Amino acid sequence: WSNIMVVGEHHSTGKTEETAKLQLASYVEQVFIAQPFRMAIIGILTSNTSTTLTLWRFDRAGVVGSLKLDYSSTASHGGLTSVVQCLYSLTTRELQRTWFHTRSVSWTGPKQPDWCTVVPTNEEHAKQGVLLNEKLFTAGGIVSRGTSVWKAILQGTGRVVAVKYSWQSTKRTSEAKNYSIAHSKGVVGLPELVSHDEYEDISTSVRRGVTPCTLLDPHNPTPAERSAIEAYTLSAIGCNRSFTRLVLGTIGKPISDYSLSALDIARSLLAGVISHASLFFQGGILHRDVSINNIIAIPSPLATLPRTPPTIGGESLYTPGIDLYGCLIDLDYAVVVTEQNTSGIPERTGTYPFIAIAILQGTATHRYRHDLESFLYVLLWVACY
Repeated sequence: WSNIMVVGEHHSTGKTEETAKLQLASYVEQVFIAQPFRMAIIGILTSNTSTTLTLWRFDRAGVVGSLKLDYSSTASHGGLTSVVQCLYSLTTRELQRTWFHTRSVSWTGPKQPDWCTVVPTNEEHAKQGVLLNEKLFTAGGIVSRGTSVWKAILQGTGRVVAVKYSWQSTKRTSEAKNYSIAHSKGVVGLPELVSHDEYEDISTSVRRGVTPCTLLDPHNPTPAERSAIEAYTLSAIGCNRSFTRLVLGTIGKPISDYSLSALDIARSLLAGVISHASLFFQGGILHRDVSINNIIAIPSPLATLPRTPPTIGGESLYTPGIDLYGCLIDLDYAVVVTEQNTSGIPERTGTYPFIAIAILQGTATHRYRHDLESFLYVLLWVACY
């Protein structure tokens, strides 16, 4: 899958067109997993009843399909020869021309990232290379964040860091901003934010030049064509995502890691609960995605809690002087409490095995107590598995 440029599926006899499309999409998902810096993938669906094919362009916001193309020898556009020539041309083009992200990475081989430029937040004009030497996690799915996390080394200092790439919704507060707000308010139990950057987005970069219909006159579209373009533009903006990178100064293991001892898991769970409380009561931010992958265990203390902790209703937020052997990560779905959705329409966020029941049912807006319910399911998970 790491070497695939184009995927294809034949709509064979006995198979519905919907089944063929789903099969094509499953191939695309595997390519996205194997090629985390791939921004878009072309899929080809051939017909079992005629000499036609349909091109589908997949990205992290969805898929756009073409009209049916006739590749018979009598076709006016050159037939099958033209199709093969177009496909072959993809193998000879530069990586950025075949929808690879190349602004922050370079390759020693065709598809293997080697380094990226990092601008540390405390050194505004300094740049240093980062060696991405081990992929720790890659998320599945197509219309998703497509998160990939790497263990990396800052080449200037040799410091080990975590580098996270993901397609974040442009409608949400950025994860980097949530980290910055939390750190500015003294929240404990979160990884250090070394750097953050934002690159291509779907609407203006990945789908640049894509139109919902064939324009007879691009300079003077008909009312119907103009209506189709406006509808497509609104849809693209509504589901737009941008490719972002975070460099975090804390490396650990998710509590689902089988190499962790019972003490390691207990310590990291405690750190996760304390961090969540600090994030909400001190930072005014609700996490909304508590899961086994978002609580990590670390071998040495991330921090020692202050001797004079903040108080809530006359009670200390946490026991002072405790060493935190873990932290809470992934603020993608986190929301500043004052900015939370007030439309009355519940928003379902989180990781499915750990989402609170009321959120799954769509009967409640996400509150602090729903995250506590997620912590309960995390505890049950580690106890059972």
